[in-house]
Amino acid sequence: MTSKWILVICALLAFNAATAQDSLRICAIKISGNKKTQEWVILREMNVKMGDQLAHSDQKSIFEKDKKQLLNSGLFNEVEIQITGCQLIVTVREKWYFWPIPIIDLADRNFNQWWLSKDPKRLIYGTELKYENVRGRNEKLLANLTLGYTKQADVTYLIPVIKKRQNLGFAFNAAYLANKEVWYATDSNKVQFHNDVNEVGIKRFKASAGIIRRKGINQYQYYNLKWEHASTVDTIVQLNPNFFSNGNKQLSIFTLNYNFVLDKRDIRGQPLSGNYFNINANLNYLDPPDQFVPVLNYRSSHFKPLGGKWFSSFGLHAKLSSPNNQPYRYNRAIGYDYNVIRGYEFYVVDGPNSGVVKTNLKYALLVNKTYNFGFMPVKNYKEANNSLFLLSFYDIGYADNPNAEISNTFSNQLLYGYGVGLEWIVWYDRMVRFEVSRNHLNEIGFFVSFKMGV
Repeated sequence: MTSKWILVICALLAFNAATAQDSLRICAIKISGNKKTQEWVILREMNVKMGDQLAHSDQKSIFEKDKKQLLNSGLFNEVEIQITGCQLIVTVREKWYFWPIPIIDLADRNFNQWWLSKDPKRLIYGTELKYENVRGRNEKLLANLTLGYTKQADVTYLIPVIKKRQNLGFAFNAAYLANKEVWYATDSNKVQFHNDVNEVGIKRFKASAGIIRRKGINQYQYYNLKWEHASTVDTIVQLNPNFFSNGNKQLSIFTLNYNFVLDKRDIRGQPLSGNYFNINANLNYLDPPDQFVPVLNYRSSHFKPLGGKWFSSFGLHAKLSSPNNQPYRYNRAIGYDYNVIRGYEFYVVDGPNSGVVKTNLKYALLVNKTYNFGFMPVKNYKEANNSLFLLSFYDIGYADNPNAEISNTFSNQLLYGYGVGLEWIVWYDRMVRFEVSRNHLNEIGFFVSFKMGV
């Protein structure tokens, strides 16, 4: 053997020795604290697998990423990941999975709208049976029985993945809802209500079944078949003939739905970095008026640390649909769910097409600071991670509505709102926001919300 080859072999041996010192092969993964959750469910959520070779310099960031992913599963209040020798030790503190709890909810679109009247008759109350992590597989059984403003019976069963095909799951739902009060029209940019104590104003029957396909850890695709039948009374049709279109008292909707989600936020309940994308496409068939209505909804959120205690976020919400003339009941644009411009909590805008851009700048007063809540009766909830942020925001949006009533001046107009606030998150996913905002009418208001601003 020539001296040249001896030098090459020595160099390779030296390289392998250096690599071995700078990395670690995972020889076992041990999980503790999972009294109910099956191990394969936890391992499914982790990027690290047994046998992986991990560089020492990368271990901290990899373990932190897996910790956040396990928290995002919704199964645990706390997760710790440590390395001992070549063994990866995962310790979890499970949530309380069975909640037969009373429901007190708001009939209005948000807390601020309800607070105008503070009317207890506008509360929804009843019993919610929430059984999460069924069979230790992160399956969910949700059942609601509510009275008050909305009478509802609702059952949902969700199977996010099955053991033999860990990229496949299923979802089923059936529901009955009835209200005496009906949101029958929009006038002067505000929802108009009709309430007759002697009769039910609207009834709805719903059913759906779907397939869930999951790719990797962060990507989901949902394929759903949905059916809804709604009926109303003569008074509502007289007040608004376009409530179900053409003076109809009944409407059936058959829907083919495709829903794509790519979620790379660090912690979904309080994201500080990462991105979220959602495309929701519906092909609706309305009977009557024997009409196809395609609807495309897009939502994305982007979160970025700016250094130190500063964080920024940006969100985009968009809706495209056809035709322009749709039943009032299903022609909502701005003011519902997440599609809200802050400063316009008392207003709504209708239309087939809309877009909203939302921005936040946040300063952290606390980030994941653990406090002991001794008053909590459930052991797993006595310790809670708290995060507290000061924030400033600016939102802007536009709703296109060729058939807008003259009084609804917010349609086909650029709307904007800005302000400052305080955001508090507990247990990673329980949020409340207190905000002072100003809109284009120079109206200043104080608002409370329990959803993310972006």
